[in-house]
Amino acid sequence: MKTPATMTENGTKDDHKFERYTPKNPLPDEIQKMERDETICKYCGVSYLIHNEIKALEEKLKVTEAELEKLRGCEERENKLKEDIEKLTEEKADIKRNLEAKEILITTLRNNLKSEEELVAENRKLQLKVETAMQLKEEYRAKHSLYQTNLPSIRTKLAEQRAELQNIHTFIQERDLKMKEEMKILLAGVNERSTQHESEKKELKDQLNELQKENSEMTLMLTALKDKSRSQEEEIKSLSHVNDTSTQLQTKVSHLESKLTDLQTQLEEAAEKHRQLTLENQQYKEQIRNKTKEMEDLTSNFRRKEQSSEASMKKLQSDLRQKEAELQSRMNELRDLEGRFQEQRRKEEEIHRKATLNVSESRELKQILQQAKAEIEQLKSEREVMITSHQNRIEQLRESFKQKLQDAESWPEKLQEALQKEKAKHAAALKSMEENLKDNFVMEMTIEKEKYQELLEKYQNVNRNHEALLKQQINSIDNRYKSEIKELQQILADSKLRAKETEDSLRKEVQNLKDIIRDLENRLARLDSGNDEVIVTLKQQLKDKNEELQNTKQEYVNKQKQMDTLKEELSFLQDTVRKECEERFELTEKLSAAREELLHFKRPTGKYYPSLRGWLTNSEVSQLFAKFYIINLLMHVCVGGYTSLNSSRGSTATSSSSQPKRSNSVPDSRVPELINGQTHSPQTNSDSPDSTSEGRRASLGPRPPKSPPKAPLREQTVTVSSNNSNISYKGEQAKPGGKMKGNSLEVTRKRIAAMLGRKT
Repeated sequence: MKTPATMTENGTKDDHKFERYTPKNPLPDEIQKMERDETICKYCGVSYLIHNEIKALEEKLKVTEAELEKLRGCEERENKLKEDIEKLTEEKADIKRNLEAKEILITTLRNNLKSEEELVAENRKLQLKVETAMQLKEEYRAKHSLYQTNLPSIRTKLAEQRAELQNIHTFIQERDLKMKEEMKILLAGVNERSTQHESEKKELKDQLNELQKENSEMTLMLTALKDKSRSQEEEIKSLSHVNDTSTQLQTKVSHLESKLTDLQTQLEEAAEKHRQLTLENQQYKEQIRNKTKEMEDLTSNFRRKEQSSEASMKKLQSDLRQKEAELQSRMNELRDLEGRFQEQRRKEEEIHRKATLNVSESRELKQILQQAKAEIEQLKSEREVMITSHQNRIEQLRESFKQKLQDAESWPEKLQEALQKEKAKHAAALKSMEENLKDNFVMEMTIEKEKYQELLEKYQNVNRNHEALLKQQINSIDNRYKSEIKELQQILADSKLRAKETEDSLRKEVQNLKDIIRDLENRLARLDSGNDEVIVTLKQQLKDKNEELQNTKQEYVNKQKQMDTLKEELSFLQDTVRKECEERFELTEKLSAAREELLHFKRPTGKYYPSLRGWLTNSEVSQLFAKFYIINLLMHVCVGGYTSLNSSRGSTATSSSSQPKRSNSVPDSRVPELINGQTHSPQTNSDSPDSTSEGRRASLGPRPPKSPPKAPLREQTVTVSSNNSNISYKGEQAKPGGKMKGNSLEVTRKRIAAMLGRKT
């Protein structure tokens, strides 16, 4: 026969295994409606269902520990984000430095404009000199006419001079032919440059197409995000209050993702600008090289072309007017650049403000984690105290039970004699006991039905309140996602406007650069060999720009690597959150299924059979009380949220080692024993229990000692009072139910429930 000590040992072993176990069969309604005194052992005072409650608490602790282990990596991620923010601040400083360098370039351009104005003044002076030269020519013609009239002897010389003039005319014709050839060469160069500009326009159009493709990809991303938000909303409907922490993390992750997307767009725009600048710089380098060669070729021809005609002067005047218009356009471009610079400063201030907000949010998360850790440590300490108290109580019960067994084994013969005498006395008392037990059982069944209905109403009200809270949470989450989607749409519109502005600005810059190229060509046609110093300075500036471009390329590569790492971390966070949501969704589905089974489970009609003799066998009684036990376990599942059964059902009902031969009737005194979790074997011939009321025992006087049969068979006597409230073992009163070394079971349950509620 299994003892309570063995049952507790099995319970502690199963507790140390920490295996998850879900009930396969529901408890019967009778066990669910049993009172607390009936589910407690009358000898040890321990409930047969306390192990399930302890296991449920241990599983909850496991779940909380797993969640905390998942949250442990948040600090490291926050540190990584802080490092990324510091890197971004450093990049901002580098960008500021680049802007300062660009300002220096702007100042140099202004100085160049001043030098161009000086050149214009010099051209005006040259025009005055040409006019004076024309006046001198007219004077020479007048003098020549005077010489013709006054000196006839000079005619012969004039003939010679005419021959020389013809030679000069031939020379001029040859020079004109050479000039035409050079003009053809220049026109060919201009045509090549126009073709290059057309190719550049095509490249810009290709870039515009790429930008449009990126915009379409962004729209697809938005649709995907909307689908994800809808799926998340459907998952959130099934979550409980424990899922609030995960929702907060998801919202924070979404904010971080939006910020990262903004940074990515900014980086992509900067990268595109860098690429365009590199292409333009390469083109300028090639043009400057060609121009340097042309400068060397044209310096030799410049001296020959000093005595050009008046047509060239008119062309110069038209060119000067064009240059003045170009100078005005340059001034407008400088104003536009200043406006862009101010916009960039505003953007940097906004980024700094967002970084400060991220730091404050990370601090709040750290505080919440510290509070959760403190609560977990408290729960662990209380759990250890409970385990030690239970183990001490179990050891005391083992020792007391061993002593009682030794006392019982020393009285076998006396017990047999007492049994033979008591069988005759107890036969008359059986009928009255049966009637009393039937009446009490019917009353208890009616009371338990009422209790069960009240519990059902309570659970229904709790479920309604829970559903209302979930609806409120879902509405709030819907509003959040809608606001985020609106923000993303605004960001897309802003990005499109920025792209258009950048395209317009790039086109303007291309036109301006074309004008600059024309100006440089005109300058090269005019400047002497003394302007080599300007070319050297331009070359140095180009070298500096090339170095700056290489540095920016390296920075862009580093930023891309950082963005890849951030994307990997975000994907990891999304996977962890998705797994947690799926696990919690499965748990809520299991709870809903258990509740539906309880609601559909039907109770008996309340009628009671006139007598249990001849109707029920030992196997039927054990099945009936097993159903009671399963229903009670299901009730604990609904109350606690999680439950697990012991692997061995022997802790609820212990069978005796010796089976009787006669089984035509079952004594009614076995009912409270089975309710308490133990089935005692009936006696061999009379099949009557050894329980009588205290008044009958007092009237009959003292009983002789009882003697059970010799080993290995053991028989125990259990006396049950008529009201099913007091049980005695071998004449000794049982210990009061629920009184343990520490507080009562109700107090401990309430305390554990309060702690779990505070945590959730």
